Amino acid sequence: MRRGEETIHIPNPHGKDIDWTLMKRILKQAKIDPKEWDKLV
Repeated sequence: MRRGEETIHIPNPHGKDIDWTLMKRILKQAKIDPKEWDKLV
């Protein structure tokens, strides 16, 4: 995941989609508004 110059590595050894609850926690820790994230996806 990349935001400007920041990069956050999200390990996913299963190669499947990341559960939305995990994604929500990651965004919160990275101080990224979920609405802002949705615009990028």
